[in-house]
Amino acid sequence: MKGICREETVLCGRTVTLYSMPADLLEDEEVFAGCLRRMPEGRREKIMRYRFEPDRRLSLAAGLLLEEGLSERGIDYAKAAIGTEDKGRPYLKDRDDVLFSLAHSGNRALAAFSDTRVGCDTELIKPERDLWKLADRFYSPAEALEVKRDPESFYRLWTLKESCLKAMGTGLSRELSSVSFEKDGGLYRCGEYVLIYRKKGDYAEAVCVEAWAG
Repeated sequence: MKGICREETVLCGRTVTLYSMPADLLEDEEVFAGCLRRMPEGRREKIMRYRFEPDRRLSLAAGLLLEEGLSERGIDYAKAAIGTEDKGRPYLKDRDDVLFSLAHSGNRALAAFSDTRVGCDTELIKPERDLWKLADRFYSPAEALEVKRDPESFYRLWTLKESCLKAMGTGLSRELSSVSFEKDGGLYRCGEYVLIYRKKGDYAEAVCVEAWAG
């Protein structure tokens, strides 16, 4: 679909392909309906369970990015056998060399693909939010103090943590405060995982991938 942005990044020897798109490309009713018809039944049902149109467009955009990434790897999304692990991480039942992660926020959908465990997160930066209270609730005391000194660090930490938990396969069943990082040049590390953080316009974005052993 026109409007999908594709880029590749290499983190410690692991190639990650990122796909993103603005959900407002689906505002036209005919475009939305046409793209919705391309989705597998399960995805269509998930999309239409959302009450509000912006949420439906975001979910459909994520589905289109998944379709794009799978197609590039020779997989028909409509016929793909996609399962869900106990903690909610989606995976391909018959392809252990294609792993993916989906995220969306605001008006933006994001997908990450790799040949190993991968996670991604994107968050719309909202300056009016009470970041200190949120940080005090979800982060470690040291991280909460960092947010107090630098409010923008809230989004860096949030996206890093979310993407890491997605890659691990635990999701938010694990406390955000339990995940911490070491800075390594322009990257971040959490055990065997390596991450990158960046700003994309009004959005914060983080990608996490399982690094090469050793």
